[in-house]
Amino acid sequence: MPSRPRLATLTAAMLLAATTGAPTAQPAATAFPPAAASCIGCHVGTVTAAPRLEGLPADYLVKQLRDLRDGDRPVDAALGAAHTLDRPVAQRLAQWLAAQPAAGWPAAASPLGQRLYDQGDQSRGRPACQVCHGSAAGAAHGLSAPPLQGQPAAYLARQLHAWREKRRTNSPDGLMNDAAQGLTDAEIDALARHLGRP
Repeated sequence: MPSRPRLATLTAAMLLAATTGAPTAQPAATAFPPAAASCIGCHVGTVTAAPRLEGLPADYLVKQLRDLRDGDRPVDAALGAAHTLDRPVAQRLAQWLAAQPAAGWPAAASPLGQRLYDQGDQSRGRPACQVCHGSAAGAAHGLSAPPLQGQPAAYLARQLHAWREKRRTNSPDGLMNDAAQGLTDAEIDALARHLGRP
């Protein structure tokens, strides 16, 4: 297995090659220290378990990095890198990630998930997810509500379970804990399949 500095350098080089030609005022991936480059390596491009971070709002990303660092969002795999990022590096990394092309909407794979996302379930007082997280044609609301489309479906399902069971509690005013209450396992699976990629 390559050493950590070599792995970070290889990761950054691959990302630079993937983004060459796109006009941007952001620094190249190679401009980041190894810890930040390791974040890029796990969270940009085709990933299967970790969330995709490209195109997410910078203010949301900064908050998540802070929550990881401070223990408000415990995720073991991300702690090593998050703990070593000082504020200026976290800000630059968030801005770089936000400037990358976002993952697109996948083909709809679940009519139930699409209905819950677009319309909610008024009979149970369940709000439509798109009100905060954005529709296929609209934008999400940044700090508290990132766009969700194109994330790994397994990751989305894990987060919805964590919100529902209050193992994750770092949304403003517990908004996501309230939103996830009452969702059945089948509904969580349907939402994840509607929004995410296998």
